[in-house]
Amino acid sequence: MKYVYLLFFISLIACQKEAVEVRRTVETAPFYFRLEARDTMHKEFQPVNYGLGKIVHIYNPFYETEYTFPLICDQNLVYRGEQLVLQVGMYSGDNNYFGRQYPFLGIEFALPGLQPGKLPTRESLEQFFYVGRTFEAGLGPDKANLLMRMQIDNPVMLYPSQSAYLYEPAGTLTITGIEDYTYEFHRGPKDILKGKRITCQFEGTIGRYQAGMPRDEFLWTDVAVGLQNGEAAFFLAYR
Repeated sequence: MKYVYLLFFISLIACQKEAVEVRRTVETAPFYFRLEARDTMHKEFQPVNYGLGKIVHIYNPFYETEYTFPLICDQNLVYRGEQLVLQVGMYSGDNNYFGRQYPFLGIEFALPGLQPGKLPTRESLEQFFYVGRTFEAGLGPDKANLLMRMQIDNPVMLYPSQSAYLYEPAGTLTITGIEDYTYEFHRGPKDILKGKRITCQFEGTIGRYQAGMPRDEFLWTDVAVGLQNGEAAFFLAYR
């Protein structure tokens, strides 16, 4: 009988306790670019990891100034010659001198039917990106142009090295997943976008950007940076 009273007393105390308030932290959208790269300055592959919200520090020795900003997942339409391509990647989250013109890590795709100033349609994304589709590295239809800003000969990392700089781009990119996704994009207040979250795996080589190379023309190079174990998850909005 004593045990019965004891259990009742414990239950009564438990009921009188205040309810615990559970606060959920804001979930960070799972967008990232991860890989291992081997440039001409290292014998071994080095890990590279750019994720949404990660803080990036860039030191400009000319002005003796360090720039600090978080990364965001963004997309742009850019011209490569007369061809309009869709560029997606991890960009700086500000508009200073090192703004979002080029991603720190990114990919360019030549989707059919792209129009200046307009997002691609949902149908075009679903037809172009599907699980198992493999792109050859490079610039053009059915290809994926890999871009990465590197601290080589240019410590402020202004311009990216890319697949299209090579005489013979090497490598592949394979789509591993695609799903509907609603993204609260922090570029402006209440900026909520509907689109697709796309995951992929890639490997190969990219042409190293060298000081003095024209940025919007392709003077090819045979200085290659190796990439392996690459994987990315990015967001593409549609209209």
